[in-house]
Amino acid sequence: MNKFLKKQKKFFVVIGIEIHIQLKLNQKMFSKAKVSNDFVNQNVQIIDLALPGYKPKINLKAVILAIQAAFLLNLKINKTISFDRKNYLYSDLPKGFQLTQQFAPLGTNGYVEITNKDNKQKKVLIERLHIEEDTAKQIHTKIKTFLNYNRCGRALIEIVTKPCLENEIEAINYLKKIRNILRMAEISTCEMNLGTMRCDINISLQENKNQLINNKVEIKNLNSFKDIKQAIIFEINHQKELLLKNKNIELVTKRYNPLKKETVLLRRKEKNKDYHFFPEPNLRPFQISNDFIDQAIKKIPFSYHKVEKQLLNQYQLNSSIVDILIDSNQKLWLFFLGCAKTNKNYLELAKRIINDLSFSLNNLKINLEKSFLTFEQFNQLTNFLILKKITNKNYKLLLEKCLQTNYDLTKNLDNFVILRLNDPIKIKKIFLELIQENKAILKDYSSRPKRVLKFFMGLIMKQTKGKIEIILAKNILIKILTEMNE
Repeated sequence: MNKFLKKQKKFFVVIGIEIHIQLKLNQKMFSKAKVSNDFVNQNVQIIDLALPGYKPKINLKAVILAIQAAFLLNLKINKTISFDRKNYLYSDLPKGFQLTQQFAPLGTNGYVEITNKDNKQKKVLIERLHIEEDTAKQIHTKIKTFLNYNRCGRALIEIVTKPCLENEIEAINYLKKIRNILRMAEISTCEMNLGTMRCDINISLQENKNQLINNKVEIKNLNSFKDIKQAIIFEINHQKELLLKNKNIELVTKRYNPLKKETVLLRRKEKNKDYHFFPEPNLRPFQISNDFIDQAIKKIPFSYHKVEKQLLNQYQLNSSIVDILIDSNQKLWLFFLGCAKTNKNYLELAKRIINDLSFSLNNLKINLEKSFLTFEQFNQLTNFLILKKITNKNYKLLLEKCLQTNYDLTKNLDNFVILRLNDPIKIKKIFLELIQENKAILKDYSSRPKRVLKFFMGLIMKQTKGKIEIILAKNILIKILTEMNE
């Protein structure tokens, strides 16, 4: 009986997330070294390598992007910009400290709304958003660890939630929402596979919601939604097993091993580490005005909330289609908006973009923004396909030509158009011959007109091999049958 009760014991999961977002800039945070993935250790200046004789200079464009992010995440924006030293020794940190905003984060007390496990809206509370610099990239081999300082000093924002998430579904939905908001506003590319968006997950379990949170387990540097989901599920189950055996949860840092599908210990923490924070002496705090903040906000190219509302309300697309358009890293939503200015068949347009265009882009490994395809070309192609003026095969062929080259679609489209029978006299003659051969079915027209229409339309499609103007043919057939039954 005790064993059974133990297995039924319920635990409340508490999850907090720290996201590191690399800002979309040409220069680093405190030096003029360019942000680029060129050959290793090429894009560095003396401050990036912690060599003496150079003071940091703030990249104001980073501050502007951080203000935009804070606004979009409903954070209160701090008008005092200051930086602090976070002191610790690690191989990827040449200075022995990292410049961050410990004491006066740029944004505090915000939120985003997500859909939870029960398909209801939930506010995820954001504690803070602050600017900091990135570390060098470590490349581990079996024998050595190599360092690439190209990444060192790049501008980041760190977004920290309150411990308010309850499961892996909420965590993934939150991360996707942050990614879509920041990517749409051109604040970051948010490419997890390239490291421009990374996250640490903190997980703890407790027996009731009101008790103090147990020791948390931190899982570091997760960079794919699949790994994040699996890491959370594994760690929750692992902690449950320990608690059911009356074992304590240690304060530890882990990483996720995707091959073994388990979290692996990196280091133990006897207590929370003291980083000996103190203000950066080489950077004086400065004030930003309301006008500076307003101007930064006005420069936001696209707001996630406005675009989502537009797609749902103005274009009457369902939420599933809207999610796919927005989730795409190819900016399918933006291409849809461009096409929708002249193509009013919104649902069909969205489906063609999601299915056909997305498939061709993936197949050709092409970035939509760098392709040659225009809104006009895509609309023309889809309209021709809907009207059955071109085959599905030729539609895909022409679509790929337009994506890859500066293809003159208007000039060449006639070569692919199916020549359809559109002469009313010839169509009527064919129908009369078919009716003469199939008189028996005519008696059903008064009771089952749809069946008779479908029968004769099928015959004429077969005889003309589909090369007939369907709407014209149907109207002619209805007129013939109506006259015969009067």
